[in-house]
Amino acid sequence: MVPADPVSAALGKFGAWQARSLLLLALVKIPAGWHMLSILFLAPNPETFGGCFLCARENSSKISLNEWIQTRHPVDQRYPLGFDPCNIYPVINGTVFRTAGSLQECNKFEFIISQPTMVSQWSLVCKRGVLVSVIQLFYLLGITSGGVVTFILLKSISPKMIITVGTALQVSAGIAGSLQPIFEVHCFLKMLIGLGTCLMFTAATQIIVDISIGWRKTVFSVCFELFWSIGVMSLGWLDAAANSWSTLHLIISVPSILFLVMWCVIPESPRWLIAHGRFESADNLLKFAAACNRRELPLDFTTKKPIASAGCPRQKLPVFKVICLQFMWIGTVVFYYGALLNIKNVGGPTLPIRTTIAGAAEIIGMAIGVFLLLNPKHKFGILSLLLLIGGASCASSFAIPPNGAFCFQNIYNLIGSI
Repeated sequence: MVPADPVSAALGKFGAWQARSLLLLALVKIPAGWHMLSILFLAPNPETFGGCFLCARENSSKISLNEWIQTRHPVDQRYPLGFDPCNIYPVINGTVFRTAGSLQECNKFEFIISQPTMVSQWSLVCKRGVLVSVIQLFYLLGITSGGVVTFILLKSISPKMIITVGTALQVSAGIAGSLQPIFEVHCFLKMLIGLGTCLMFTAATQIIVDISIGWRKTVFSVCFELFWSIGVMSLGWLDAAANSWSTLHLIISVPSILFLVMWCVIPESPRWLIAHGRFESADNLLKFAAACNRRELPLDFTTKKPIASAGCPRQKLPVFKVICLQFMWIGTVVFYYGALLNIKNVGGPTLPIRTTIAGAAEIIGMAIGVFLLLNPKHKFGILSLLLLIGGASCASSFAIPPNGAFCFQNIYNLIGSI
């Protein structure tokens, strides 16, 4: 017998199998959160953790640090320590020429920091400071291409296999990126990490949508994102256990091997199997899931017919609404990631505490979002109002002086995150 929807008939509304599957699949979002936010801890400004940088001394054994700063670096209150670390006064015939027009740019730098970072490894300060953003750009290029690649691969490769491929790519590129010393190579590996990460969570999302029914799709999708917040909250404390940027990179890359070890228990998408004619595999999967959920299936249960009949009329796509939602989503994502990555400039508590608070704010926002989505009356109007409040809150932070009122900066940032 072929039910109208064999997946719903076998799984029911919710059961132990869906709960286990959701937990396993949602774990992919933890390393996704780590890698997305890792640039804050891999390449922080030296001042973030109480350090500093300056032009490399010509002979550090003959001149002290304070004497070098006082005699060679120009005073400039725009910088945190009150001097310009990117330029020095030149020495001609043993005399220091302390005039503004005679400043020389530094080519080599000396870093006074507690542990090595990408900034100290590749001197990513002053004019080279923009290269920190280039690293993140390559990661985001990998994320962007990952969505397209996943869409293409799903036509012939199952979501479970895509998760496996993405995991292997993320782990191998992550380990390689932490061990090699060349900046350009690291950028390329960062793009591969982004690609692998996107393959993992996009394919996992596909499975979650396929095994959930009705309003539970919304709840499952939000619970899926909850693990992203766990990654955001835990990253700063993982950094505290690392003694260098390469160690932290290893710490956030190696745990994904767990998905390769657990390959046998990661679920497949029953709807993908049916759509691609793998009816026997779909039957076995659904019978196992039904047993886990303590549901009895008919002895002649089978999935050998498509879920939807070819003669059924296709629902017309509301193109205008889809376009509007896409623009809203793009704006929300750009705003969200921009605010999250800019948290290093907010000030106030230490960076690990700030990221923990930001992750907790996201969880509050998710709870509010689920409540609104499950109460359909005026939900889009309320969500639009919340987006307006969040944007206005973050925009208001521009009115706060750079060196004051850190508590207000953090409050505005938290409201925007929620």
